[in-house]
Amino acid sequence: MSYLIAMFPVLLWTLLKTFPPKSINKWYGYRSTISTRNPQYWEEGNRYSNQFYLYAGLLALAVAFISNYLQFKNAIFLTAMVVATCMIAIVPLTENHLKKTFKIKK
Repeated sequence: MSYLIAMFPVLLWTLLKTFPPKSINKWYGYRSTISTRNPQYWEEGNRYSNQFYLYAGLLALAVAFISNYLQFKNAIFLTAMVVATCMIAIVPLTENHLKKTFKIKK
């Protein structure tokens, strides 16, 4: 079960890599106040955040493998926490990247 949880960010990465959002929308892709200002910000925000989905998934898979190998009782919980933490961390990392890349003042 922990492997399925760890695969979620990898599947999300695959989906967004295969079918990237073509334009700013309310349903699909990385959305924030900054990223929806113009198409250039939107594309960069989606490109940058998408690479972290892959990193999050690979990290979670490593945690799932190690915790299952060591027969850790709470492997599912640990893997879910790693995925949740990474998914939350994507937002400030992407926002900071957009601010630096496009020299946006706070």
